Amino acid sequence: MLSPILHAAWHWPANMWVVSTAGLATFVLAVLGLLAWRRRRSQGPQTQTAPAEEPPHCSEEPTSPPQERRQSSRPLGRPVEVLISDSFGTATPVKGWIIDRSLGGVGLSMAEPVPLGTILSLRATVAPATTPWARVEIKHCEFKAKRWHAGGEFAESVSLEVLRLFGYRE
Repeated sequence: MLSPILHAAWHWPANMWVVSTAGLATFVLAVLGLLAWRRRRSQGPQTQTAPAEEPPHCSEEPTSPPQERRQSSRPLGRPVEVLISDSFGTATPVKGWIIDRSLGGVGLSMAEPVPLGTILSLRATVAPATTPWARVEIKHCEFKAKRWHAGGEFAESVSLEVLRLFGYRE
């Protein structure tokens, strides 16, 4: 049953083999490109400032909770998606989450670690572009539940409007 078809295929002219091979190669490359694109898209944006190796003072090992430094209460609230940039808010921002907040600072969940003492700029993703960046100094950082959790203290005073965008409720 297949022998006439296979016999005919073996006797194709040379240009038919070139065309069919090129078509098959194009198909394979398209499938591989699509798979690579989907994988990269599902991973989300990567920070450009984080080194490939673990920065000093961040830990993947469970540690005791950091010493409480808050001067005010930590109201409960839902996580708030934020843009995270360099200290001046000029680097291409990456997305992260504020997972807790107080009048003095925030707890962040991020894809990459940040060295202690680093100043980051934060802005809620729902905030207008005219909203000022809030500057935060990272005080602790550790790996928990497949994400980097960092605690930061506001490096300068933050308006009540920005605090509300971060999920703070009085």
